[in-house]
Amino acid sequence: LACQRATDAEIGELRRKQDRMATFFANHRRMDYYKINIEIHTGFVALAHNAELAALHANYAGRVKRIRFSGSSTRDKWAEALHEHEQMMRALEDRDPDRLADVMRRHMGLIWERVRDTL
Repeated sequence: LACQRATDAEIGELRRKQDRMATFFANHRRMDYYKINIEIHTGFVALAHNAELAALHANYAGRVKRIRFSGSSTRDKWAEALHEHEQMMRALEDRDPDRLADVMRRHMGLIWERVRDTL
């Protein structure tokens, strides 16, 4: 839905956040990275302009907020997550819903694997 409904301005704003997140990664600013990461996840959902999806995401995100941070405990895992975000951003900018869905599914699956491996 985001590929179809998002405006160019909204995608541009999300791109700026993605670029800031990459800068936080490069500068080892983990807490700033984590905060903007949450904004980006929420931003992708908001681009769908779907209130039910936004409510579902808010409920789910609230439940896993604490453990998500532990999922990128090593620099390699953190870099992998950043790369996944960049792939999602490029798919969105290309307005390629199939590729975006594939990358998001992979990202969500890998989030679980990274969290599980740290527990």
